[in-house]
Amino acid sequence: MKLLFVDKKNNFVKILINSPNDFFHLEQFIEEKDIVGSKSFRKFSSESGSERKEVFVQISVEEAFFRKELNQLRIFGKIVGGGPEEYIQLGKHHSLDVSIGETLEIRKEKLYDFQIYLLKEWEKETN
Repeated sequence: MKLLFVDKKNNFVKILINSPNDFFHLEQFIEEKDIVGSKSFRKFSSESGSERKEVFVQISVEEAFFRKELNQLRIFGKIVGGGPEEYIQLGKHHSLDVSIGETLEIRKEKLYDFQIYLLKEWEKETN
């Protein structure tokens, strides 16, 4: 994992996932009610049928778990923000399937010093 940005005042971290071990660590780090943002795809109906659009989605976490068989972290919750706005349906449930090479933005209700310490230790494991 690579810590791209830490803002303790605003309880915010931005992380690049670069190792399968990151999924295990983030499964422990991400908690219910955290706000997690990442790129994703949403399916929409149009006159020509249904299509998938790439969006940036922020969800209020209800559950996060490591899908070992797919080498992904799945984060499930309700959409609370993102963009482009015309493709974001606030209040709808959405799953983020995060893979190696992707970036996560995580805002906690409270980001503690020990959590920042853990992130830095986990970062050392993959560098």
